Amino acid sequence: VSYFIPKQKKIVIISNTFSHGNSKIFYDYLLKKNINFKVFCLSDSIENNTIKFRSFYGLYHFFTSKIILSSHGIPKIKSKNQVSISFWHGFTIKSFGNLTFDKFTDYSKFVDYEITQSKFFNFVYSYCWNLKPNQFLEFGEPVYDFYNSPLNYLTESEENYVNSFNNDTVLYAPTYRDSKYSSDGGSIDDILIEFLKLVEKNKSLDFILSLHPYEKISNKLTNLIKSYKNISFSKIHTEKIMPFVNTVILDSSSLYFHSIYLKKNTIIFFPDIESYKKTRGLVYDNFEIIPKNLIFKNSLEFDNLLTSSFPNELETLRNLFFPNELINPNEKLLNFILKKLK
Repeated sequence: VSYFIPKQKKIVIISNTFSHGNSKIFYDYLLKKNINFKVFCLSDSIENNTIKFRSFYGLYHFFTSKIILSSHGIPKIKSKNQVSISFWHGFTIKSFGNLTFDKFTDYSKFVDYEITQSKFFNFVYSYCWNLKPNQFLEFGEPVYDFYNSPLNYLTESEENYVNSFNNDTVLYAPTYRDSKYSSDGGSIDDILIEFLKLVEKNKSLDFILSLHPYEKISNKLTNLIKSYKNISFSKIHTEKIMPFVNTVILDSSSLYFHSIYLKKNTIIFFPDIESYKKTRGLVYDNFEIIPKNLIFKNSLEFDNLLTSSFPNELETLRNLFFPNELINPNEKLLNFILKKLK
């Protein structure tokens, strides 16, 4: 039925959230441009400038738009006279697509183009999502436009916040363990308690804890964390903090690739790695993308690395992941969209 509905010169961006990430960054970029088409943000979460996807107006704009952009999941109801472009919400370390325990093989049927950073990402996406070489656009995700010039995207209050960081500030950003989408690995409370041993031992360093938006921790643990003077909960979204810290501690997050792009001192703290492999699985069981000597189960094992610089082990991987600097990814995506709208 969608095929027979006339398409207008407009685009819809579909995302779980428009408060941060690729969708937010590209939308903000479009607002600054003198574009000759309309943009509508569709989401099931009610935020500023969004329309509920599963509503009359949301479905109306979806079915009458020529271009569909998506970052969380894929719209499985697009027609052949629509162009579907995915920039996902980050290339993950956790398993996805054909690498998951529940096989997922229909992605390529509903996505015309996938935004990637290089041929390495093309290779993994083609394996996981059955995509073909002509479906990849090596522009770089919109978030890399932010990383190239972060101050262009920060508000005044956000800029004041990041300017307050010390030179050796450490960011810890674990991915979710228990959310409405899945329960993976061990207990986030247990992981954070183990991490606090590191905080306690390094009282001269400032730590920022940036939990996944879907993660919830106990009130008891929240109060315990607040009792430490050298660790605080993040006040803005994680990617906005990353350019302004020295060290980034992660586990199975897509921020791993962002941290490498930014040449940050990158550490993988993964105490529940074995249970995580069993419940969710990891991409690097199949693609060796993390040096084993940078993966730690106990927080005090990497105590001496907190003030280090970009690890030499990651330099080679950076050349693999990002053989070319990602110049103006948002501009490249906009130009591609304009050609498709003609």
